[in-house]
Amino acid sequence: MQRQLTGMLGKAGFELHKWCSNRSELLAGIPEDKLEQKVLFTEEGKTKTLGITWQPDLDVFCFDIHSIAFSEGPPTKRKVLSDISKFFDPCGLAAPVVMTGKIYMQDLWRGKKKWDVALKEDLAKLWIEYRDELSEMKTIRISRCVLPLRRTVFVELIGFSDASQKGYGANLYVRSVNHEGQTAIRLLCAKSHVAPLKEKRALIPRLEICGCVKLAQLVDKVKRSLPIEFDRITCYTDSMIALSWINTCPSKLEPFIANRVARILRLTSKIDGFHCRTEDNPADLLSRGIMPGKLATCGKWWKGPPFMIDHKRPTSVQLIPEDQLPGLLVVCAVETVERFSLFDNCEKYFTMVRAVARIQRWHQNACKRSPENRRHGRLFSPEEMRRATLALVRLAQEEAFPEVFAQLRKKVTLQNHSLIPLSPFTDERDVPGSEDASPSRPARTTRNTR
Repeated sequence: MQRQLTGMLGKAGFELHKWCSNRSELLAGIPEDKLEQKVLFTEEGKTKTLGITWQPDLDVFCFDIHSIAFSEGPPTKRKVLSDISKFFDPCGLAAPVVMTGKIYMQDLWRGKKKWDVALKEDLAKLWIEYRDELSEMKTIRISRCVLPLRRTVFVELIGFSDASQKGYGANLYVRSVNHEGQTAIRLLCAKSHVAPLKEKRALIPRLEICGCVKLAQLVDKVKRSLPIEFDRITCYTDSMIALSWINTCPSKLEPFIANRVARILRLTSKIDGFHCRTEDNPADLLSRGIMPGKLATCGKWWKGPPFMIDHKRPTSVQLIPEDQLPGLLVVCAVETVERFSLFDNCEKYFTMVRAVARIQRWHQNACKRSPENRRHGRLFSPEEMRRATLALVRLAQEEAFPEVFAQLRKKVTLQNHSLIPLSPFTDERDVPGSEDASPSRPARTTRNTR
């Protein structure tokens, strides 16, 4: 492959230089002036690849802290930000240590410190202690190969996410098993973010779902980037609320949560998600940070929780019922009932009666074929005024007591209603009335009001 690549690019005039490999035989036929450097297959032989220090003899990555030129003089906000940016870790292998620096920087930002003003003694002491401990990371060695076993028969991608008030993050492990039953676990990558300063966005359940989104993005990135066919992909979170949200239809959730749940489902449609205990979650180190001196001996970070050695599909846990789940979208259905416009737009009673009488006259004239039988003119007869009045009474009563009116029309006896003592009824004209109305009155509806 080396000869093919050299020949193919050489035809186009591209001459490759700076060759480096973890196999000495691959470098044997390359002139020394075309090597990255004279690679020494000893502990001192190191080189840089994509900004990361690589030790070819052991084929491991390491952190060359001594090559970082930290700022001199009293710490300031500007110097702290500059020093944090010099620590290059694209794969997130030392993400818990970087997270500690991010949290410290955010505390300075929250305290509204000036950029070039020396920090107070207590803050400066914390930063100097953190910066000095970085040198202890020089002993860390991270294997470049994530599948070290030969004749691997099972490869699994396992992810964890977590969140705290300080931040959230996610990390991935590759677990492989060979035909002899030997198991190897390697940390693959990690990503972390500090919590936003806005209090509403910094609620723990919301940060937990943000951590799940970050985990889903990492899984999707690894699947598209690595030429590895994973036999199983499993994701863990220690938040029952976030896990219940993911198993809830996004349309039932608040917009902030629904958008992130939809993104998770889109990226991880065929991936299993389960709950784990907080003490078994290595992403807890991402959300809170860790001092540099403790990272080298932190087995939880490099190898994951103990249950990953003999990892089996976890049993499903009881999710939070929807009626007890926070973050659900409250939907309120409002039904608008339009009233008869005459009662709202006519201030005078007789104006309303004449309007109804004119409508009734128009209807009667439309039903009569002979023009001689049609009534015209501005004046109304007493009979027309009486019919208009009864129509208004019927409308008013039906609007005020719709259930009573409907039951009276069906000849159903009223039960548990305040109008029962009045013995209401509807006559042959479908006009409501009361048995208590005086017979001397022309209309039997005087006891009923709107």
